[in-house]
Amino acid sequence: MNMMQEPTVLVPCGHAYCKKCISGQPSCPQCEKKHSATVPVKLIGDLVTKYIYKRDAISTFRNDSFWKNKATA
Repeated sequence: MNMMQEPTVLVPCGHAYCKKCISGQPSCPQCEKKHSATVPVKLIGDLVTKYIYKRDAISTFRNDSFWKNKATA
């Protein structure tokens, strides 16, 4: 239940999981349909990467001592 790493969609149900989490599973954990293939999804991976980058940038900005000194001055 963390950020997806190597997002993969199951065929034919279309549910998405981490490649590592779904490997070795004969069926979808959500709908229990047997999947015939897995397809990597670049769009989800790109969204996760952008989210992590922005989250880390905001965290750095909030924790930067320069801004903390300005707020208390």
